[in-house]
Amino acid sequence: MSKPIRYQIRHIVSSLIYSYYEILRGYEPFLNNASVELLHQFRIDVKRFRYAVENFQEVLGHESAMVISEIKQIQNHLGDLNDAEVACQFLENFLNHWKNFRRELSSAHTKKPTAITRYLEVKNKEREQLLATFSESWHQFNSTQLRHHLALAIAVL
Repeated sequence: MSKPIRYQIRHIVSSLIYSYYEILRGYEPFLNNASVELLHQFRIDVKRFRYAVENFQEVLGHESAMVISEIKQIQNHLGDLNDAEVACQFLENFLNHWKNFRRELSSAHTKKPTAITRYLEVKNKEREQLLATFSESWHQFNSTQLRHHLALAIAVL
C-alpha cells in the first residue's frame, strides 16, 4: 500500500507557514546586539514569512490579520533600519569622493557640503536609534500572543 499524497492546501499550509516561522525563531539567540547585516538577512526572512501568511490568508482564520499586522511592524522597523544604513553608506561614499575632488581643485572653487554632512549625521542617529529599539520590536513580535494568533489562524485548516 502506498502512502497518501498530501495534495490539498489544508494539508501543507500549516507546515509551510511554521517552517518560515521556525527560521525566524532560529535568529533569536543572535538578535541581541546583531549587526545591521544580520538584521538585513533577518528582514528578508521576515518577508518570506509574511508572504507565506498573506498568500494563504483566505483559507486561514481571521487571526491571520493580526499576525500580518505584527509582521508588518517588525518588517517596517527593519526596513527603516536598512534604508538608514544604505543612506549612510551612500553619503559616506559621496563625502569621501568629495574630499578627493576638493584636493584636485582649488578650495576657493568648492564649498564644503554642510547640508550633506548634516543629513549624514541625521541618518546615523536614525540608524543608531533603530538599532537601539530593535529589541522592543522583536519582543513584541516574538510574543506568546502572536504565537497564539498564528496557531488559531492555522487551526481552521
